[in-house]
Amino acid sequence: MTLHHGANQGMSLRKAGIIGIVVISVLVYFAFTKNIPFTNGYQVNAYFTNAANIQPKAQVRIAGVKVGTVAKVERGNGSTTKVVMNIDDKGLPIRQDAAARIRFRIFLEGNPFVDLSPGTPGSPEIKSGGSIPAAQTAGPVQLDQVLSAVNSDARKGLENVFTEIGTALNTKGTPEENKTQDDDVKDLTGAQALNKAFRYGPEGFKGGARIFDALIGYNDDDQLTILRGFRDFNTAINDRETQIVPLIADFATTMGAFADDEEALRQSTAQFSRLAYTSLPTLVQLNRLLPQLTRWSNTIAPNLKEIPETVRAAYPWIEQTNLLLGPEELGKTAPLAQSTIENFAKTQAASQKLLPQIDNISRCWNKNWFPTLNTIVPDGANTSGKQNYKEFWYSLVGWNGAAQNFTGSGSYLRLTSGSAASISSPINQANPVIYGNSALPQTGRSPVVPNTNPGVQKSVPCYKNARPNLAPNKGSITP
Repeated sequence: MTLHHGANQGMSLRKAGIIGIVVISVLVYFAFTKNIPFTNGYQVNAYFTNAANIQPKAQVRIAGVKVGTVAKVERGNGSTTKVVMNIDDKGLPIRQDAAARIRFRIFLEGNPFVDLSPGTPGSPEIKSGGSIPAAQTAGPVQLDQVLSAVNSDARKGLENVFTEIGTALNTKGTPEENKTQDDDVKDLTGAQALNKAFRYGPEGFKGGARIFDALIGYNDDDQLTILRGFRDFNTAINDRETQIVPLIADFATTMGAFADDEEALRQSTAQFSRLAYTSLPTLVQLNRLLPQLTRWSNTIAPNLKEIPETVRAAYPWIEQTNLLLGPEELGKTAPLAQSTIENFAKTQAASQKLLPQIDNISRCWNKNWFPTLNTIVPDGANTSGKQNYKEFWYSLVGWNGAAQNFTGSGSYLRLTSGSAASISSPINQANPVIYGNSALPQTGRSPVVPNTNPGVQKSVPCYKNARPNLAPNKGSITP
């Protein structure tokens, strides 16, 4: 290769090395910082009255999704703490009514993060470097705050609980208690028995691993129902952290009330013991019933397979029912039914006036008419002893007999007018009258006819009138 004097000989090795070092440094910087040099992107400041445990590089989340990190934590105005946060583009925009809270990943304690609510769409945006005031922020609820909300009696009780747990772990069982224990753990303290139980841990952990595999799932579309439930539960507790302290305080008050009524609680516990003893026969019967219930379930299970076929067989009936309830059937019948119902309503309104009148008539029948018709009319030695309405029908029979045709020349009525008196009956146009004389003299009417009719008061209802007296009175007509 020939080099000509004064010609460009290319880049020197020194320059190439310097450029290579700069390019490698830039690549390493981007790989570790993931930021463009000399720029901080979008930053927003949040002022907290309690920012305990929050540290730089802590996550900033919106609805559980990471959208940034905490850049630095420094003293703010007054007694506040200023937390500077770098927000990614996917977390923008941040508006002036945004709110920030410091939460823990684990309930009450754990790695803290900033839970950011970006605000409502109608609110103005916060420019980079803007601030969220302390009135729109909230600090974490720590365990010491929860315990400080509990009164001294409850704390003393909690201390006794831990003391008793320690005593149980370091105390051997009594001979009576050892009778119900396995031979492997007899004459051992609680802690020793617990340590010995870990020999069964591998098999138990295998079962636990299978359970967690089922919870986690093997496919991307597996539903992590229980884990998501725990997540939602913890999220709900974090959202209501300001309500937890009053809840625990109320629980402490409840426990204090139980402690104040210790004697009543002891008696109630004794009653529960008696109830458990009394309910033992019932539980025994229930235990006997369960196998029968199992057999019944096994018997009915095959029949349940017939339900789909039964439903499919009912489809034609369902279709006919739909047609019956459709506009061509029920749709045209409904107006007629409506008019009928309206007429029923009108009839019901009219019956409110008719029914009282029917009631008056019924009372009149029961109090006056029926008793009067059933009255026996007194006639001395000739009294028949029959109710007067029956005598009326008897008289009709007598009249019918008196009007019989004995000669074949036509019907005629015989009337007696007295001893040796002439009587006549029309026969026909040619011989219109037949005359005759009665055999015996008339003695009068029987029974006698009252000379006055029973009194009726028209100003009062019928059932309020007095029953008529059918006995003859003075001045009655006898001849």
